[in-house]
Amino acid sequence: MPSKIVFGVARILAFINQQRPMEFIQGMRGIGLEREGELVAGVLFEGWNYQSIWAHVAAEPGSRWLNKEYLRFICSYPFETCEVKMVLGYMDASNTQALRFARHLGFKIETRITQAASDGGDILILKLREKDCKYTKAGV
Repeated sequence: MPSKIVFGVARILAFINQQRPMEFIQGMRGIGLEREGELVAGVLFEGWNYQSIWAHVAAEPGSRWLNKEYLRFICSYPFETCEVKMVLGYMDASNTQALRFARHLGFKIETRITQAASDGGDILILKLREKDCKYTKAGV
């Protein structure tokens, strides 16, 4: 099934909002993955400050969306286009599937905020440096 990389904030924000609430932030950029006209994955980048950028990721459960082309694209954007030193993200510690994916990309847990998640659990703050990312030119 062929896939297509798409751009835009509104559609990807709506897609992410189907899984978890998120508000529009001025300056956001979105990169999505589409199959048969439907989004199956999306990443929103925001908070660029020359040093870092925040990434918010969502995927259609069971869509088998992971492919190297898309992963290279979403990993090269912050490091090569935005020229940041790190990508930051956060997630509920109970979301083991998302944590497994983040670690697959090369993210490392930077800190844990206890009892801050909506379920009363912890929130993890993660950091990805270009040299740790498996899908960039500098990655290992």
